[in-house]
Amino acid sequence: TEIVREKARVLQRTDEANVTTDPLNGPGLAGVPEIRDDFELQSPLMSNLLIKTEVIWRKSDKIMSIWKPCLAATTSDGYLHLFELPSTSNIVTKTPAEVAFQALVPPVEVPTEDAIVEGGFVPMSMMGKSWFENLIPGVSFQLKNCNISLSQQKGNSTFEISEVLPPTGLSKLSKNVRRRKYSLRLSSSQEMVDWLLCIRSLGAE
Repeated sequence: TEIVREKARVLQRTDEANVTTDPLNGPGLAGVPEIRDDFELQSPLMSNLLIKTEVIWRKSDKIMSIWKPCLAATTSDGYLHLFELPSTSNIVTKTPAEVAFQALVPPVEVPTEDAIVEGGFVPMSMMGKSWFENLIPGVSFQLKNCNISLSQQKGNSTFEISEVLPPTGLSKLSKNVRRRKYSLRLSSSQEMVDWLLCIRSLGAE
């Protein structure tokens, strides 16, 4: 038994030494192929899990709500995500989706030694904002729980999407159905039709 334990300790020390001397070949990278010289990092918008992405206008049914541009994306698992665009991005309808997505990606901040010593470098996490904050959807719809309808009063390129929300808290004890409603506006009636067909194909009624 003692011989087996000693062999185990020797193997463990050997493994630890290999990981320490060659961190790029640690156990977490086992089986990962080497990076090719022609490797190019693709945009997440090229993923086959995304069905449709476009900059559109959205407005909730709240009294003080106003029209705002957002990056809309439908996914293969039946969701519609609306990403809030920074007010400083100057993104409007017809802006390419890739340009809008880049406005959501935080800038890469590489601190210099002088900046750190002088205290001039302030990480985003210390400013009360996470680096990935803009990459979290402002609102997400599970399309199988949604109904869509046209609103002639708001123009022929606008439609409404209403979602039945699961009960939470005290609403579980009542018969009231929780809903949320948004109006979505496209730049043309043809684009609206394309979005309606896409959303309905993913489960909306």
